[in-house]
Amino acid sequence: MEQVPARIRANTIARKLKAGEDCFGVCMRFASDAVVEIAGTVGCDFAIVDMEHEALGLAAAASMIRTADLCGMTPIARVGRRYETIVDPLLSAGAQGFCLARVRTRQDVERLVEAVMYHPLGNRTVYGIGRSGFYGHGIDEDQWAADANDGMYIEIVIEEAEALENLDAILSHPRVNAVQFGPKDLRQSLGMPPAERLAEILGDAARRVEAHGLSISRSIAGPVAPRASGSVPRNVGDMLVAAPTGLLVGALSKMAQSIRQPAA
Repeated sequence: MEQVPARIRANTIARKLKAGEDCFGVCMRFASDAVVEIAGTVGCDFAIVDMEHEALGLAAAASMIRTADLCGMTPIARVGRRYETIVDPLLSAGAQGFCLARVRTRQDVERLVEAVMYHPLGNRTVYGIGRSGFYGHGIDEDQWAADANDGMYIEIVIEEAEALENLDAILSHPRVNAVQFGPKDLRQSLGMPPAERLAEILGDAARRVEAHGLSISRSIAGPVAPRASGSVPRNVGDMLVAAPTGLLVGALSKMAQSIRQPAA
C-alpha cells in the first residue's frame, strides 16, 4: 500500500478570524497539561504558552504545546526579548503561532517571520525529525514546509511609544494576523500620561488596527461584552484570551471570603 505523506494539522484560527468569527482560548502562565487539556475539552480554539513573563522551562512549554495540539487547539508561544534562542525548540515541539511582545518597528516583525517561516518567506531551521515533523516519519519535506508556512499565526504586542510612531508600517506587514495592546507598559513608555489620555491613544491605535483589517487580541475575565462600534466596519473576528491564573485567583478569593464571613 502506498504511504500517504503526513500533513500538519490545519491551523484554523486564522481562517476563523478572517471569516469574522471570534476565537477563544487561554494564556498559560504556569505549567499544567491538565488545564490545557480542560481548555480543549470545553472547546477553546487556542492555548498561549507565556514564555515572556514566566519562568517556564522549554520542556514544560513543549509539553503544553503537545497537549494543546492533541486536543485540537492551536498552540501559540508568547515570546519577549532575546527570543531567538528558544524559537527553534518551540517550533520543533509543534508551536503553530507566535505572539511577539515589545514590537517597536516593522523590522521586529520581519525578524520574527525570518525565524519561524521557511523559504521563500524566511530562514527557519529545517528540522523535520522533531515532533512538528512527525519525527521524520512519512513526510514530504517540501509539502511540510509549505504547510508550516501557511499555518503560522503571528500576533504582535504594541506596548512601546516607538511602535506608535511606526504603527502603520508594522500593521501593513502581510504576515501579521492580530494585534494586542499592553496598556501598562505603553503608559510607562509614554512617560505615565493620565488614564484619560492613554485611553485616547489606545482608541486611536485600535482604529488604525481595524483600518488595516487585522484582528485585536483582548483579555477577558468573564462574560464578553459586545464589541464597541467604531468608525470602521469589522469584517474579522477577535482573539479572546482568558488567563486560568486570574480565573483561579478570582474564584478562590470569592470562596475564601464567603467562608470567612461571619454568619449574619
